[in-house]
Amino acid sequence: MASDCYWCAAGTPGSVPSPIAGRNIPLGCCAQCQVLSCGHHAIRNKFKQEFKCWDCLVLTLIGSATDDPAITAIDRKALQRFDKELAPVVENRTTTYKDFDEFELYTPELKAWFPIIRDIHIDWTEWPQSIARSLETLPDNKQRLLIAAGLILSELEGTDRISETDSPFRHALLNAVNVKQYG
Repeated sequence: MASDCYWCAAGTPGSVPSPIAGRNIPLGCCAQCQVLSCGHHAIRNKFKQEFKCWDCLVLTLIGSATDDPAITAIDRKALQRFDKELAPVVENRTTTYKDFDEFELYTPELKAWFPIIRDIHIDWTEWPQSIARSLETLPDNKQRLLIAAGLILSELEGTDRISETDSPFRHALLNAVNVKQYG
């Protein structure tokens, strides 16, 4: 039985910067969601020996960024109310990356994006005030994780495929990071 990359079948247009194989050639099963992914839509963390699709990597980055003493229990509840998708992410708080430096170390296949991530700054003006207030207090190395998530979303999914209705946090993140500023 032939198998396809889930993200290729779903029409995900983008790619990680240094794919290790061709499109729609599944290399593994995502350690988090268990979908088959090709080298254009997933990366392998060589230190933890896990393969993770781009979508789960984005959620991991958001979870890692919000796992910080600056984010209170009240802030977590506000994030969960803002976007239901974030409920398990901010509640479980299983951090994969303690900060952006560790993310860089564990994901060398994304190194072409690291200078871009370091140059982008988040614009919090379009976010709900309660969300912006808590996220902008995060240390720079945690905010960089959110910027990385925004860049991955932009590069792999594209700004026109994420609606404010379906995913308010992702939509706001794309707008806040303003990834077009590097292009």
